[in-house]
Order: sequence, then structure tokens, then C-alpha cells
Amino acid sequence: MKLFKIAHRNLWRNKRRSIITLSAISIGLAALIFVWGFVDGMNEQTIENSTTYLTGHIKVHKKGFHDEKALHLAAPYDSALQARIAEADNVVSVTPRIEDKAMISGNAEARGTQVIGIDPEIEPRVTTIFKAITQGRYLRAGDENSLIIGDKLAERTGLNVGDEAVLVSQARDGSMAADRFEVVGIFDSGIDMLDGSNIFIPIKAAQEFYSLWGQVTAWVLRIDERHQAGAVKQNIENILGEGYEVLDWKQLMPEMVEMIRFHEVISYVVLFIVAVVVTVGVANTILMAVMERTREFGIMLALGTSQLQVIQIVLMEAVVLGVIGLVIGNLIGIAITQYYATAGIDLTQFTLAMETMPGLSGSIFPLLRFDHLVIVSVVVFAISVLPAFYPAWRVSRLQPVEAMRGSVRHRGDTKGTSTVTTTSSSSAIFWRIAFRSIRRNLRRSVLTAGATAFGLAAFLFLYAFTDGFFEQMIDNSIDFSVAHVQVEPEGYDNELSPKYFISDSDRVIPELKQNPLICLL
Repeated sequence: MKLFKIAHRNLWRNKRRSIITLSAISIGLAALIFVWGFVDGMNEQTIENSTTYLTGHIKVHKKGFHDEKALHLAAPYDSALQARIAEADNVVSVTPRIEDKAMISGNAEARGTQVIGIDPEIEPRVTTIFKAITQGRYLRAGDENSLIIGDKLAERTGLNVGDEAVLVSQARDGSMAADRFEVVGIFDSGIDMLDGSNIFIPIKAAQEFYSLWGQVTAWVLRIDERHQAGAVKQNIENILGEGYEVLDWKQLMPEMVEMIRFHEVISYVVLFIVAVVVTVGVANTILMAVMERTREFGIMLALGTSQLQVIQIVLMEAVVLGVIGLVIGNLIGIAITQYYATAGIDLTQFTLAMETMPGLSGSIFPLLRFDHLVIVSVVVFAISVLPAFYPAWRVSRLQPVEAMRGSVRHRGDTKGTSTVTTTSSSSAIFWRIAFRSIRRNLRRSVLTAGATAFGLAAFLFLYAFTDGFFEQMIDNSIDFSVAHVQVEPEGYDNELSPKYFISDSDRVIPELKQNPLICLL
């Protein structure tokens, strides 16, 4: 207890130094908490939006349907089978569906769309698209030729509530499927990829439209705990046997799973860089603090303080700073993360970028996870205490007489004194003094320079890693798809309609070929 009092008193003898150390620990911890919370929130939002709005946690198809998406692989609508699935452990609800493609024609133009035939009474127990209705209403049990449409798709096709839309596709028997549907509702989930390509119609209307009387293409399941999807999937497979395929949300959305893994890798890289920078900064501060008190420790050793007690005092100081920094950092990090978890971080100005990540809406809500808080706190506490071991060991090995005289030398110290002649210029004098001060304690100088160098190198690597990733994405898109430049009629890029075409291509192509900057056309 006496040693703890000495350590605590020593900390506040130099408040500025202690505050600097506390700032490094607490700000570093707060930054780590927020960064990890932001990534966790983005991933959680991506998964939750995708599963709750559309895909569900698990889907059951007839074997082969997931790969071929062929209507001839539809399954009989077996209510007894549906009941057996619903009775499985962890299953909250099951709903039947028919899913296929079609062309929807509105007042402005026609667009390709994903048609999802649902049971209006059961679907709300599995998905939450009904909560996203902004105009009109959701589908009802008695509806026949009715549909709800995403706001982005409604805008492109010129459809409003009450308008009539024409659906055209191919039925199961190969015949032309065509019918008229009334728009009864428009939904806005905040996910452009969902709102720009999906419509929902009653399952009976879908069976009639696709000639799938008494059949469905999928059963969609909601479970009570998303992380149990793998175990529930295995259980359902045992119940159904060989004729069906059961897929959890990870198998249904593999691109999203890979994107989440990439986010996690980026977060680990950032966490590692920040952690090492904080470690080196704290180590440098502690080392300087110990070296500045050489005479004080020499007196303590001369008065009978043991080497172990000196080590304990230095480590106690680091522990006290670590605990205080831990509390402050957690308070700041949790407060900031929790604020944005409620208010959200508006990223609507990056709408086009968000569209490349299915499931994300215009605002990100960071997520606090207790296990991540514990991990980050333990890591930061460790990096705030461990660097103190070396200076504690060094100071315990001081010779009391030399320490009290202030004549302690370290390996690499300059032997002898250097003189400065009056014939040197004032600038040269200051440079020589500066270099001599650096050489007086090479370990401290190397540590300080190393902290600066590593921090710079780490952030340069992070920037290079990010730039390289996006540069590769751009190059791949150019090489495999869009090319460097496309020549289109004015208006085609917005509507993608065949009414926009280049009428004088015979003249345009030879002119383009004459341009020396164009390699291939």
C-alpha cells in the first residue's frame, strides 16, 4: 500500500507528462472502440436489412433450384411439409414464395424486375417489407392482381399508386405469361438495390401468372437467433431428406459474406496500426519519465529500497495510468459510438458507393459489442503496462552513487565532453548541441524516432492498401466490363431505353478511329 501511494504521488508531480500519457491511452482506446463499432454496425445493418426485408434466414428449395432458377424445379405446395418445417427447433415462422423474373411496363418505360409472390398473411411474420410502405398500402389476403413496388423502380417506370402495370414473362410450360396488375403500394426500404428491382404480388396471382398452380419455388424461414442458422439448416435437412436443398443466409448471399470479411480485415489492420502507435507512444513517454528521475531513484536505492520495490513502483505508475486511461477511453468511446448508434452517420452523399454493398441504407448506425469492448480494453491496458517493464528493469540496476551525481552513462553515450568554439556560427552551435543531446541517450532517441517512423510507415501502408484495392476494382471494371470510354446518345445512361440510339454510326466510328489516343474500338 505504501508503494502504491508513492507511485500515485509520483504520477501527479508532473501533471503535464501524465496527462499526455493518459491522452495517448484514452484517445487511442476511444478511437479503437468507435472504428470497431462502425464496422460492426455496417456489417450488422447489411445482414439484418438483407435478411429481414427480403431473403429470410433460411430458404428451402427443391433440389437444384438455387443454381438453375428454373420454374420446372418448383415444389408442390405441401402444407404438411410446411408444418413440419415450422415445428423445428428455433424456427419462428415459415412462408411460401414464388420468385422469378419478369418485364414490368409502366407509364414511362419497361424495366426488368424480380417478381416475388407472397402470402400476404404469413409473409409479415418472416420479413418486414410491410414496414417500408410509404404510399398506398400493403398486400391483403383478398387481393388478386395487385402489386407493391419499390420507389426507385416506380420512378423509373412512371408508376404511382392506382396505376396499372403490365407484367410479361415466360410461364413454367414455356408459354407467354402476361397480365395486368394494379399498383396498391410503394415501399422504400432505403436500399436502392432492393427498391430498384423488386415487386411483390399475391402468391395466388403468381401461381396463375407463371402456370404454377399448387406449387411454390421456396419456403422462407425466420429463426429466433441468426447465429444458429447453421445448426437449424442441418436440422431441416434431416427432416426433409434428399429431395430438397436447404440454404442459410450465408449461402444465399455469398457476395455479402465476402464483403463483410473484407470489412473485418480492414478493421483488424486499422486496429493493429493504432495499437502499435499507442504502444510506442506510451513506451516513449514512460521511458523519458523514468530517465528524468534517475537521481530520485538513486536516492531511493541508497536509502535501502530494493530493486524489486523500484520495479514495482514504476509498474504501479503504469498500471494506474492504464486503469485511468481505460476508464476515460471507454467513457469517451462508448459515448461517441452510442450517440451515433442512435443518430446514425449520414452517408447519403455516397449513394452510388452504397449501392455496391447490398443491404446498406443511407445511414450507418455503429454497434457496440461487449466482447469487442473487452478485447480492445484488454489490449490497450496491456500495451499501456507492458512497455514499462524495460525502463523499470533498467532503473532497478542503477548504481546509487552515480545516479545521485547524475553521471549515469548508458551504452552508446558520448565519452568525454565536446567543446564548442566561438569561431563556429550560431546555427552550427545549435545543430551540434542538438546532435549531442540526441546521442546522450540513444535508446530514448531511437525509440522516439522509431515511433514516428513506424506511425508514418503504418499509415502509408494503410493508404497504399486502400488505394491499391480501389485501383484494382477500377481496373477490373474497366477491363472486364465498361472500358475506358463509352459513347452513348444523350439520355441513354439514365433510362437505358432502346429509343436512344446512334443513328449516324457510319460517320462516328471512322472519326473515332482517327483519334491517336484510342488504341482499340
